[in-house]
Amino acid sequence: SLNEMVSDALCLPRRKTRSLAEVVHQKTLGIPLFVVEFLDALLTEKLLIHNLETGWGWDVDSIDLKKISSGVAALLACKLEQLPSQVLSAVKIISVLGSHVDRGVLEAVKKYDGSDGSTLI
Repeated sequence: SLNEMVSDALCLPRRKTRSLAEVVHQKTLGIPLFVVEFLDALLTEKLLIHNLETGWGWDVDSIDLKKISSGVAALLACKLEQLPSQVLSAVKIISVLGSHVDRGVLEAVKKYDGSDGSTLI
């Protein structure tokens, strides 16, 4: 889960990172690349801070007001452009299905040849 990822990254119990993880998920849809970039931006902008005496700190309300920068989208677009064309086609198809895709759908997309779509049915 995203809370587990945030908890592990900050070396804090999950109960302490739950509020941060919730707002990060809301902003990034839980997409790992966006999560990493968003957390990095929070550090850079001092919305996520570490103090040797008190540990990690953040203000959920300030983070909630932060917008995802177009830099994250540009980074993802650049990485997607580097994929082989068949993989990119599969990613485009799967992207419209949401964050959870059944294995059978993945198999159908894998077999898709780019034609009229009858191989997907």
